[in-house]
Amino acid sequence: MKQIISLIATSVFFLDCIHAQEASDSSRMSIGSHTILATGQVPFWLEMNRLGRVDDQSPVQQVFLFNWQGADKSNGGKLSFDYGVSVAGRLSDRSKIYAEQYWGKIGLGKFYFLAGAKAEPFRANGLSHTNGDLFLSNNARPNPRGELGVENFNPFKGGWISRFSLDGKYAEYLLLDHRFVHHANLHHKRAVINYKINEELTFHAGLDHWVIWGGTSPNSAIGKMPGFKYYLRYIFGRGGGEESPETDQDNIAGDQLGQNLFELDLRKPDYEAKVYYQHMFEDGSGFLFHNMQDGFWGLSIERLEKKSLIQQVIIEFVNTTNQSGAYHQYAPDPSKPDSLIGEGRDNYFNHGVYQSGFVSYNRMMGSPLFIPTIQDGISIGFESTRLRALHGGIGGYLSDQIFWSGKGTYSRHYGTYEAPYPRFRDLYSLEGNLHVQTRKTPVSYGFKIAADFGRYLENSLGCEFSFLYKFK
Repeated sequence: MKQIISLIATSVFFLDCIHAQEASDSSRMSIGSHTILATGQVPFWLEMNRLGRVDDQSPVQQVFLFNWQGADKSNGGKLSFDYGVSVAGRLSDRSKIYAEQYWGKIGLGKFYFLAGAKAEPFRANGLSHTNGDLFLSNNARPNPRGELGVENFNPFKGGWISRFSLDGKYAEYLLLDHRFVHHANLHHKRAVINYKINEELTFHAGLDHWVIWGGTSPNSAIGKMPGFKYYLRYIFGRGGGEESPETDQDNIAGDQLGQNLFELDLRKPDYEAKVYYQHMFEDGSGFLFHNMQDGFWGLSIERLEKKSLIQQVIIEFVNTTNQSGAYHQYAPDPSKPDSLIGEGRDNYFNHGVYQSGFVSYNRMMGSPLFIPTIQDGISIGFESTRLRALHGGIGGYLSDQIFWSGKGTYSRHYGTYEAPYPRFRDLYSLEGNLHVQTRKTPVSYGFKIAADFGRYLENSLGCEFSFLYKFK
């Protein structure tokens, strides 16, 4: 009880100090605080999609945030500069303070270059279970990267071909977190073709590709792996060379995974609807849709022109149970050992060499439904990669200043093909949220309540009190 009172008192004192500050000319600076109280383990939706700020094991904790962003334009607006820094601090059983984001972006027309650690744009009012992308959400703290990209590029000015445009990015990440393979790198490229069917309807199709490559394994049989020498093998999904681990020589170099992207957008004057499907793959069988059942489906409908009691509704479904089948290189006839079948057991987001899996700072980089196992302070991969989940979110306005939302997720976890659970484990995760923007001050307040039930995580109940001050 003393710890709870101390945290709340700290929060109130912090708010008083903020009100005492003189407003600056910048409208892009903010400072905030989150007080989290839980009956045990922090509930799923008070922890996830928070850039790794929340300590899942501390039932009482205080999170402080400072954020500053700026933007400039020159050369008649053709050249733009964006930059930002954010610092996060936490008082808990595992207190820490660190630079969460630090980045700069240069834009020239439709093209841009970004350097540094930057979170993803906040989408769908936080109602999506993974910010609209199965592989890249704001569940984990960002690692620094260099990224070259293009947005809505269309050099054609007339005729049917002018209906097409291109979005794309090419990035290399430095993985600075502690992980099983030291000094590994992360490659990412993405290309999306947009086709404007008419003034209201647009179709998007693309390819998203990720590779963890290079680094040094603590396994003496593997040791230091080739880096830039095999860079083209990594980014084009080719097999490993003679200096690669045996598994890379037998398959493809590095830990490769990706997704096919499809989306249909309908935009009316008063509302917008999106239907999206993302199909995942980890090897050739998945790329050829042998795991057709697996993927991420979603529907989002949002009212545009005015605030209403129900502003947005989202429904999402995830299935990763197929994984191209239960067998990989299996001989069904013992008398014919060379007659092998099977391309399955993809075991998404796990890898035999890069054993920490698809994580950043011990958090899944995409959907938070995949929870890594932490051992001696580092991720050793995902205990369960086969799951089904149904998620729903709804939000709106009680008034111009009061936003409310609720979301719920039901997930069923099966483990992996190699280590299945004796019985599936269900999880029900719920959250209610209320956000109030004051009329006369640049302060907003928030209250959340969340709960978990089931056999996958500990049953828990928690709440959060927060405030945010935006300097004028």
